Amino acid sequence: MALIHPEDIEGLESPTEGERKVFGFLREAARNFASRFFGVSEEEVVAVGETYEPEVWEGKRFAPPRSGKDAGELFNEWVNAVEEK
Repeated sequence: MALIHPEDIEGLESPTEGERKVFGFLREAARNFASRFFGVSEEEVVAVGETYEPEVWEGKRFAPPRSGKDAGELFNEWVNAVEEK
């Protein structure tokens, strides 16, 4: 499933006519919905978007050393420690 964000149209170098229509429709639909939902005129509604930076993992990652204990024992210790607090 493709995710389409209306604010992304500005980031496209050469959007197609279809992309312009879809983005325009989405922006207008959002304004219409917000207008009805909040009870204000469409002229008062401003659609904003969000962008996210991708998570960047450290190139050098490591695994902590094994504890030598049974996983079940460790889990029970953690549960007991949490329940005590």
